[in-house]
Order: sequence, then structure tokens, then C-alpha cells
Amino acid sequence: MKPFKYRMQTKLDVASLEEQMAKEDLQFRSRERDRIQTELEDIIHRQLEMEQSMIVLILEGFSMDEFMIYKDYIPVIKELRANKAEELALAERNFENARLVLVEKTRETQTLKKLKDKEWNIYLQEVLREEQRDIDEVAINRHYRNNLS
Repeated sequence: MKPFKYRMQTKLDVASLEEQMAKEDLQFRSRERDRIQTELEDIIHRQLEMEQSMIVLILEGFSMDEFMIYKDYIPVIKELRANKAEELALAERNFENARLVLVEKTRETQTLKKLKDKEWNIYLQEVLREEQRDIDEVAINRHYRNNLS
């Protein structure tokens, strides 16, 4: 009997490799999204600290120079926050697209593995049938030899 050879093994190998690449891409996108989320949280924290500092300056008496610095910096930090929020939304979309690609690649790999399993089961049944035929042939030959003697 010839050894088992899955005719779509190359396709399965390629699909497995693509699935692995999709997993790595998803991990990269996840880390990127988390990094941007952290940066956005830092910006929000800085903005809150600035607002708190302005309140303290107003309550305790303030110098006009310090107040103007804070006043001029607030629109800058708000714009930075808005830009980082847009960047986060883009990172979320990229993450979702990478997740969908991974789901598709995983589905393709699983389908090819199921087909391989089915072909393996068919091959195994063939081997068992052939083995049983050989055993039957040996038994028949032994039976005739025993009856002839």
C-alpha cells in the first residue's frame, strides 16, 4: 500500500502560514491600539491636571503670566486629545479588520484540516480492507494446506 499523501497539503501549509501571519498582525494591531489608548489616557490626565491647576491658581491668586500660559495651552491639548481620539478610532478599525481576516484564515485552515481528516479516514479504511483481505487470503491458504495434508 502506498503511503498517505494529502493532495492539498501545500494549500493547507499555505493556509496555516497565512493564519499564523494573521495572528501576528492581530497581535501587532492590538498592541498598537493599546499604546494609543494609553497615550490618550495620558493626554486626558494632563488636561485634567491643567484644569485643576488653573482652578488652584484662580482660588489662590494668580500671576497673569501663568494664567496666560495655561489659557494658551488648553486649546493645544484639546486638539491633541481630538487627534489622538481619531488615531484610536483608526487603530480600532484596523484591529477589527485584522480580526476579521484572522477569522477567515482560521476558517479556511479548519476546512482544509477537516478535508484532510476525511481523506485520512478513507485511506485508513482502505488500509484496513487491504489488511483484512491479506489476512483472509492467508487463512484460506492455511485452510487448504491443512485439508490437503
